[in-house]
Amino acid sequence: MAFTKLLSEKERMKKRDRIETELKKQLDEKGLNNPIFLDRIDSYLGYWDMEQALVKDINERGFFTEYNNGGGQVGTKKNDSTILLQKYTKQMLDTLQFMGLKPPTDVKKDVGGNDDPNL
Repeated sequence: MAFTKLLSEKERMKKRDRIETELKKQLDEKGLNNPIFLDRIDSYLGYWDMEQALVKDINERGFFTEYNNGGGQVGTKKNDSTILLQKYTKQMLDTLQFMGLKPPTDVKKDVGGNDDPNL
C-alpha cells in the first residue's frame, strides 16, 4: 500500500510552479520582494523538492526497510526517509514563518497531492 499518491513529473512541476507563484505573490503583498526573501523562497522550494523525493522513497521502500550488514546480520529498520520527511516539513514551515507567509492557499497540504482537485 502506498504512503500517498505520487505526482507525475509534469504534475509535480505544475504544482511547484503554483507554490512559487503564490509565495512570491504573498511577498509582493507584504512589500518584501527583495533578494533575501526571494532566496528563502528558493530554499523553501528546495525543501519541497526533497520532501517529494522522500515521499517517493517511502512509497517505494515502505516505512521499514530490510538491511544486510554483510556480516550475516539481517533484519528490518525504520526507513530514514520517514524521519527526514518530518524534519524537512518542519524546516519548510519555519521558512514560511520567518518570512511571515502562509502555506499557499491554492495548494492543498497533502504532501503527495491526493487532495489537490486541480491536478
